[in-house]
Amino acid sequence: MNNAVIYARYSSSHQREESIEGQIRECTAYAARQGLQIIQVYIDRAISGRTDERPQFQQMIEDSKQHLFSNVIVYTFDRFGRDRYLHAVYKHKLKKNGVRVLSAKEHIDNSPGGVLMESVLEGMAEYYSLELAQKVKRGQTENALAGKWTSGPVPWGFARDENKRIIKHPTNNYFLQKVCEMYANGATFVDLQNYCKEHGVKNNRGNDFNKDSFARILAQPMNIGLFKWNDVVIEDYIEPTIPKEMFKAINKRLDERKWKGKINVNKSERYALTPRFHCAECGGMMNGMSAKGSAGEQHFYYVCANKRRKLTDCDIPPILRDELEDAIYEHALSILSNPANIEAIAEEAIAANNAYVDNELIAMQQRERELKKIVENLTKAIEMGTTSITILQRIESTESELKELQQRIQQRKLLSPSNIIEKQHVVFFLTHIAHLAKEEGKEKVLRSLVNKVAIQKQKDSNDEYIVTVRYNYSDTATLKSSQDFLATVRKNSQMVMYSRVFAGKLYQDGWQISFIFHRKTKRKVLA
Repeated sequence: MNNAVIYARYSSSHQREESIEGQIRECTAYAARQGLQIIQVYIDRAISGRTDERPQFQQMIEDSKQHLFSNVIVYTFDRFGRDRYLHAVYKHKLKKNGVRVLSAKEHIDNSPGGVLMESVLEGMAEYYSLELAQKVKRGQTENALAGKWTSGPVPWGFARDENKRIIKHPTNNYFLQKVCEMYANGATFVDLQNYCKEHGVKNNRGNDFNKDSFARILAQPMNIGLFKWNDVVIEDYIEPTIPKEMFKAINKRLDERKWKGKINVNKSERYALTPRFHCAECGGMMNGMSAKGSAGEQHFYYVCANKRRKLTDCDIPPILRDELEDAIYEHALSILSNPANIEAIAEEAIAANNAYVDNELIAMQQRERELKKIVENLTKAIEMGTTSITILQRIESTESELKELQQRIQQRKLLSPSNIIEKQHVVFFLTHIAHLAKEEGKEKVLRSLVNKVAIQKQKDSNDEYIVTVRYNYSDTATLKSSQDFLATVRKNSQMVMYSRVFAGKLYQDGWQISFIFHRKTKRKVLA
């Protein structure tokens, strides 16, 4: 899927509306270079990136569940969020929905230890449920059990009454029934889009429909009167808009449409090296791609995006996903098989974590001192005999702001990565993912350890390519003595042969190891 959305944000303290225009311009240009189609723009104005209470940000996270886009483009990663813990949690949410976060201006936004720490934070959110440390909305489940719509946009064609229960929209439900009937009878999304435009029907935001919106609208369980929210399911919640037989037929057709002609696949669950795998020949991203063989079997590849779009004539062939990922995974496991290596990597991650400076917390503490000084000065004024309603009101409002700020400071300190993550947590996380079954552990190992992968043609060779892997740690005496790469790669590969290993070399953004990829069989280059 080549669809993408843009998320833009500016804070109230240093930026203005013009910043949004610049962010969108740069993100749009980046999308064009990467061959991505922008289908939506989410904008939060005058809201800090240190909080997740951003309406458009939360809307974007909610919309990602519908699988209408596979990429979120931000100007820089700090636009997505400045809080490292929240950043990791929400990237993890998007990853589960098959969506990756791309920066228009940055490839890697942190040191190796910092990148590894982000992976650990993601893992901690998954394994320890640290997400519960955020504001827990306990009443949502109770509301859902009572049939109240608790969060997210109300499905199109429906509305909420004063008790937050779902009711049929007085006008849109009629048109919902019509588009369902049209699609069940063979109409296309474009037909539905034209029908709504001709009749002046708008989406929930008051805009014309994007044709890709109809997949979500048609598959909404509320269409047959079924209320669903997380694990809460209420049958016969409302009078059905369409019969169940029609709903089943619609979903069958939607499932067929989902896979028909699907070639370019960038979902993170399927391609663990995106978006860190690049073509060193032209600088393009190596994107995921799938195609069926002559016997109908599905094959998965990494291909140079620039070459596919005929923007370059670089000579990098499609690379079988499993062959490449398995080789890197096995080498990474050889590193994690040594407890001393895990200790060394954990120490580096913790060092990067401890070096992290929470500028937002510093600003909050500075504001706390200012408010305390204001209260002190106003109190002194009263003691000197200056009394007025204005001064008393100012003291009251300042003390109220101070109390709220102090609560936020305490919450922030509790959620600080330096308080949450200790060395034993990192050691446990790395040991845990190293012992997972391959089906579950490969993606976690690759995303935690691999910083960047690049492929380039071997000089003076027609069919040999150098694959370079940079890990999220620096060279140490312990790690240099890890098992030889050749001892860990698969020997029964039908497509590749690993002939020799280049000597490792220390780079600023991680320890590097390279190997030779030899294309033994001449396969047809996929268009």
